[in-house]
Amino acid sequence: MLKYFFKVIYKTRDCCEYFDLGVFSSLKNAQRKILFVSSKVGFSQWEKGFKILKIGVRFKKNDKIEKSNLILYSITHLSEIEENQLIYDVYKDCKTVSTLEDAESEIEFLKAHTRYGKKHPDGFQINEIIVDNYTSWSEGFDNYDS
Repeated sequence: MLKYFFKVIYKTRDCCEYFDLGVFSSLKNAQRKILFVSSKVGFSQWEKGFKILKIGVRFKKNDKIEKSNLILYSITHLSEIEENQLIYDVYKDCKTVSTLEDAESEIEFLKAHTRYGKKHPDGFQINEIIVDNYTSWSEGFDNYDS
């Protein structure tokens, strides 16, 4: 069974900084998060940076799901590239799944079947996400581009 969640992200005006503000059980809760942080330091400088992404997560058919405070597992991949003698981090969101076992299986699949997985097999990470957690980046952030 597929359940939908809403991921809130924020990209700065120059798109060099990316903030993951959390995953929410409803569009209303995602909008509430944006309203909460939009007046905080850093976020108030560019309101167009907020994006809400709808993500689907598969659960077993017989699972009774209470979406709020549920723990999900996000798979990310981090690698580095060098351009003009500068090293840049390349961050990729891969997938969000319902169990740790599913996350581990997905990583093995990505290592075997994707270019970035074959080239950088040690770059995968599993992150635990608590749905409807409003604390992520709730204090804002400092912009160091003065």
